Amino acid sequence: MQKTKLVLGIAAALLAALLAGWIWGASGRSAMAGALQASELRGDLLGRADERVKSLGRTSDAMQIEAALSRIDDAQRMAGKLDQGANARAGEAAKMLADVLDDAAYGLP
Repeated sequence: MQKTKLVLGIAAALLAALLAGWIWGASGRSAMAGALQASELRGDLLGRADERVKSLGRTSDAMQIEAALSRIDDAQRMAGKLDQGANARAGEAAKMLADVLDDAAYGLP
């Protein structure tokens, strides 16, 4: 009888640990999936911006946007691999886009 209680106690503890691990893992995945989806939407918007800038004949801005898109793609691949360099790539892309927007705001060619 004592061994049965011990075995049941161990089984219950293992089940509780597995359930807690599953819940903890599931919460992280949903946040990562949301971030990935937001990143994909931003990429779609930047693709449209790239097309619009090209149609306006602003080739230097188009080249900067293309470079930023390339860095964003790199960052997404790195984030998918949980690479720590992903934040640096995303930061570089954000800086490049900020430069393009600043130039546009001040009317620079």
